[in-house]
Amino acid sequence: LTSGRENGVIYRDGFDEAYASKIRNILFRTRIITTDSIPLILTNPINSDSKIVLLINLKNEIELTDWSAARIKNIKHIIDNKYFVQQETIDRYGDCYIIDSHKQIHWNFELNQHLTDYYWQKSIMINTKANDGEFLRGGLIYPANYDANKEYPMIVYIYEKVAHWKNKYWLPTYLNSDGFNASLLSQNGYFVFLPDLRYKRNEVGKFIVDDLRLLINQAKNNESSISVDRVGIMGHSFGGYQVMYIVGQTNFFKGAVAGAGVSDLYDFYYEEPNR
Repeated sequence: LTSGRENGVIYRDGFDEAYASKIRNILFRTRIITTDSIPLILTNPINSDSKIVLLINLKNEIELTDWSAARIKNIKHIIDNKYFVQQETIDRYGDCYIIDSHKQIHWNFELNQHLTDYYWQKSIMINTKANDGEFLRGGLIYPANYDANKEYPMIVYIYEKVAHWKNKYWLPTYLNSDGFNASLLSQNGYFVFLPDLRYKRNEVGKFIVDDLRLLINQAKNNESSISVDRVGIMGHSFGGYQVMYIVGQTNFFKGAVAGAGVSDLYDFYYEEPNR
């Protein structure tokens, strides 16, 4: 149906739930499509930009939106060729609009307009290659009210693959289940780095330290305002386990927070049922 691998993009289903019948069980979910126009969300794996296309009769694609550094949260078919879209960016939450298949916007509304009175962060994607040639990336969020003539400390947050969070809107609040909030850190004068990490079966830590070092060096090359002498690291759950592993391998980080991480693998293994 699509040519994602050939075109270097990721396709995801975005069609309206009301236009599909669903068959579910514990192992899989199947949707039987009952419309000729299927909204699909395309994501660029290099920078996590996204756009929406309509797949017509399972053959042709029509662009509904242009590429943008946005996180598309909701697509609903309204009537005829019109669609309701809700998206967010690093500095704007809940942009809502109605657009037609000719890219004409008929209505738009921004939630939480009062938040535009405050300083907000920007973000970019950092790309580099590992020592073995594999592609690496990480999202870099800037301090709010950034000044290029100053140096800022940086917090690295790890949990598997989180680079795409560079387009996520973070409501500045202390009510966070894992104690992490990129907006609060940004507004307190920190860079925030969100790397995608690689793993190998039975060798979870094989790439972590080297990949992190390469990505952080590349971030510093891109942005000289990062103070590499003041870099901390934090993670929660599996990310907490990774933090504990990393600080046992390198003294690069000046501070570390490991939330709810497994520190005793033998004990964890024998806590599982039927062990």
